[in-house]
Amino acid sequence: MLLEERQRTAPITSQKLQPTQALSGTHLGRVILADDRVDGTEADGVFNTGWYGGRELANHERLYPRSGLREEQVESDKNYHRGTVLVSQYLPASGSAPDLFQKIIPEQLLAELLASHKACEDVPSSSAIPTFSVVTPYFKHKEFFSRCARAVGALIESDVKATGVTRIEWLIVNDDPSCLGNDILEMIPQSTRPFVKILSDGANKGITNRLNEGIEASLSEWLLFLDCDDLIQPNATAVLDHYIRTFPQCRYISSAIIDIDEQDRILRYRRHEASPDTMFHRGMLAGHLKAVRRDLINEIGYYKVEYSGCQDYDFALRAALREPLLLVPEYLYKYRWHGASQSVGSFQRQERIATSVRRSFLRNFVDELLPASALVPTRSTIKQRGLCIIRTQGRRLELLSETIQSVTQQGVPITPCVVVHGSHATFEEVERWVHALSNDAVVLHADDITRRRGYPLNVALDYLRENGDLFGFFCFLDDDDILYPLFGVQLLELLSLSAADVAVCLSNKRVPWEPAIEGFELLPIASLVAGNFIPIHCYIVRTDFLLRSGMRFREDMDYLEDWDFLLALVAAGGRFACSPEVLCEFRIIGDGNRVVKQNPEHYEECRERVLARGRLAARRLGIGQFLKDLADFNIVERSELQPWEIGHLIDAREIFVRAGGACD
Repeated sequence: MLLEERQRTAPITSQKLQPTQALSGTHLGRVILADDRVDGTEADGVFNTGWYGGRELANHERLYPRSGLREEQVESDKNYHRGTVLVSQYLPASGSAPDLFQKIIPEQLLAELLASHKACEDVPSSSAIPTFSVVTPYFKHKEFFSRCARAVGALIESDVKATGVTRIEWLIVNDDPSCLGNDILEMIPQSTRPFVKILSDGANKGITNRLNEGIEASLSEWLLFLDCDDLIQPNATAVLDHYIRTFPQCRYISSAIIDIDEQDRILRYRRHEASPDTMFHRGMLAGHLKAVRRDLINEIGYYKVEYSGCQDYDFALRAALREPLLLVPEYLYKYRWHGASQSVGSFQRQERIATSVRRSFLRNFVDELLPASALVPTRSTIKQRGLCIIRTQGRRLELLSETIQSVTQQGVPITPCVVVHGSHATFEEVERWVHALSNDAVVLHADDITRRRGYPLNVALDYLRENGDLFGFFCFLDDDDILYPLFGVQLLELLSLSAADVAVCLSNKRVPWEPAIEGFELLPIASLVAGNFIPIHCYIVRTDFLLRSGMRFREDMDYLEDWDFLLALVAAGGRFACSPEVLCEFRIIGDGNRVVKQNPEHYEECRERVLARGRLAARRLGIGQFLKDLADFNIVERSELQPWEIGHLIDAREIFVRAGGACD
């Protein structure tokens, strides 16, 4: 239970307001700034761009029209760039490099889709006389907070003089166990205390929890979020009144920011150089001072504790999915740069959290803005028996023995299904060899030796279709590969828990008589359209998915038929689930590229045909599937992406963008 320490007689609600006169444009002119070091013209934002969603504000929408004097704009730009140099001294020397999502996701596409999704018809207009709660979590920074308190006092005094209305409350949520509520109250000017509510329970719960407590305690239509070491301008609510009237259905307003140092000296007037629809790629454009209407918070949810440190970024991205955000050009907020601030002291941690925020946004973005796939297969219970299809030409029976033994030793029953692509004599020899190892094994004969590599696999798939009621899943092995003992158990469990059609694992590779080493690493599944990274022995597939889709291997290709089959799974709407576990192994015998070297023209022909299938898959699935797979990709559980892998993802992105399936 929070201990509420109050120094006011009644809560502020719109019903209790008694204005001496109606709010009008005459009361919303220039407010004299308390800080005489602030250039009034610059602070009015006449050199700054304002944005509503993806478009710039027109002059008639702005409180102060944008300056038309080029020489003044040029001088302001010079001051801005000089200030940026000063601010950069507070940042780590390495700077902030784009993360995976920022590199791969097409910025223009994302911004266009956000800008096109603006459903505000169901949002009621704001009140004619809005009320405001300033919410401030307190933690340390006693000297800075005293200045913050004076700034809030100046805001309240200025607002009452301009409007004749008492409509601002200040909610301070104490997160500093070393400081009592009364200690905080002593730092606040006497004249401001009647407007203050302090929530203090003697614990340290973190900024996100405290912000949510402040939201819960608020009694106003609008909330203004102010850090305890920053300052708010005395004209803030007067400027907000103008924009609330101009955009009555807007529920998220962010002001421009003045960057200051520890001594309140102005470093820079920070610019709005991009629209909020580009926030995914450009970072937190819509902060720090945010005026948020309470009903928007009720709709999209409070701040998320798991994103503490980047909670504002997450909230702004969620809000941008719902409706346009408004970035006003006026400077209503002073952000303080100092070594103890979270944005400086926890820079690397915040970058990691920001990546998680972008992943979450992508998932929501795909669900809300892009058309859902019609390929949603019916789920059923998976029979706990599998079929392992092993392709062989009967030339490496010793290795084939190890392959079969690795299948029969699985923790879940898997029947070896050996397909012999060779003569009748070869078939009989392999059959005797296999049955000596396993009485339950199935041995099939692919007797047409003139046909290519997909043919024996189709012989086995035909057998599976005829006996589909016996096997819940199937997988593939070449006759020199092996499964590790937990392959079947873990992938079957993953298939069941994820309701997926295909479960994928990692593989080791081994040169004979040498230790096994890591074979490959995963990428987002949709990027299969640009290249293969899943060996044929590294996945299992639900049998009922095969029966519904009718997929087969191409029989006119000597190369890449395994990649082509994976793309067929993708194009059919197959859902993939990936495990970070290494559960199988392939052998490097030395003859893998022999035929490729003999027939490079056919190899290139096969590659072009598979890429064509990839383009068809991209067109069918749309860019939304690529974004979803990228969002679901768990980059934490693999090593850092190599440049060629990032290039692979960019190639896949371009295939999806050119396919144009997302916006049809």
